[in-house]
Amino acid sequence: MPRKRLLAILVSLYLVFGVGIVGMAAKVWASSSPTLHISVLGASSDSTVLADVSAAPILASYPTLDATLLPRILSKEYSLYDVDSGRTLVSSQMLDPVPIASTTKMMTIHLATRYLIPSDTQTVSLAAAKQPPESSLMGIHNGERITVEQLMYGAMMVSGNDAAYALAEQSGGVLLNNQSASSSEKIARFVVEMNDEAKALGMSSTKYVEPVGINDEVRSNAVDLAKLASIWVRDPEVVKIIGTPTISFNSDSGYHYDMKDSNRLVADYQYQGIIGGKTGYTDAAGHCLVNVATRNGHTLVAVILHTNSQTNEASALESRKLLDAGFSLTHWN
Repeated sequence: MPRKRLLAILVSLYLVFGVGIVGMAAKVWASSSPTLHISVLGASSDSTVLADVSAAPILASYPTLDATLLPRILSKEYSLYDVDSGRTLVSSQMLDPVPIASTTKMMTIHLATRYLIPSDTQTVSLAAAKQPPESSLMGIHNGERITVEQLMYGAMMVSGNDAAYALAEQSGGVLLNNQSASSSEKIARFVVEMNDEAKALGMSSTKYVEPVGINDEVRSNAVDLAKLASIWVRDPEVVKIIGTPTISFNSDSGYHYDMKDSNRLVADYQYQGIIGGKTGYTDAAGHCLVNVATRNGHTLVAVILHTNSQTNEASALESRKLLDAGFSLTHWN
């Protein structure tokens, strides 16, 4: 066969079959190639766990803090937490479960706002009214008619163990669907709920044994309490109460109450951007304080547990120092 004819036949075969083969190969390659996933910062690119990008929250900034510039914080434990990113910016080296005194009431109020209606009136039980007289008390009376919200002010502002106990008792009755249950049964059910909620919030170092914080077997650490505080500030009722410097009111039974917030950053110092928080003290826990403040669109939580000093204002001074450093040293990129 002439060479020119043979070459023509080979070219014809390539044009007929070669292009098809190439096209088939391209399809096979495309079907076997991995799918390209567009991930977001901080999320897994594994397609089995990748969140729906359209539904995922987008953080406008990621905070960083130069811990080398942080002043010495004079407490056994501390943490500084950025609410928007959910990041711990800095913390003490020790983060063991320690007694937390009346910062326990943060969880009590958190749950009470879930199960009780602030405007509802309840009757104070003998068990609530007879909380130890040497502890912090609102001063409520057996059989007194008082609103849930008024009890919340008493539990937060003056750290009333009687008020917090009354709220826990009523909430426990709701959880049991039986307000006729004994006081001890309702409190026991409420404590179970406190621990369940702590677990749900990732508070892995936290254990509650009662709702007021007088028992030093109630334990947590500075990072866990910061997580709880960051949830707290989403509740308008909580924010209203913890940001109130002073208040006066009468209960439905006619008893009069004048209260000033024990949190000095709210009542005395009027710290710039303060939202509020919770104080605590027992001999074992020392002076404790959880505070939330916001400036320039950024919200920080400062937790101080067991100050080195035993003065009444020690926790406020350390909390202010930690918040000042957080707002001045943190960069939101």
